Amino acid sequence: MPEISYRIEPDQFGVFDGKQLAAALIADAWKLLASYAEGCPACTDTLFSYLANRELEELHQAKPQSIVMALPGVTDEGRQKHFLTHAPQTQAWLEKQWQMSGGGDGCEPSGLPPDLA
Repeated sequence: MPEISYRIEPDQFGVFDGKQLAAALIADAWKLLASYAEGCPACTDTLFSYLANRELEELHQAKPQSIVMALPGVTDEGRQKHFLTHAPQTQAWLEKQWQMSGGGDGCEPSGLPPDLA
């Protein structure tokens, strides 16, 4: 079975940047789908969007908790410190992304995951 690995360094609290990892996963997922769309970028986007939306809908129905990857032994308090320390930067980043995407259905961007807010 093929294995894909990512190199992302933890911060001072031992927590990994989920945005950085998600971006790398998304880019690789798109590349994996390109061959199914015969290298057509627009077709690959359509296939990617279809699959992503299908998976997101399943996640919305399941209402899973957020995932915060951390080094072994990092406590919930350490994870919370990470988010509280980075909340202003994350909030600014989210607001910029939110504006660029046109916002969403009655949602407001937040620097903290709902289970840590």
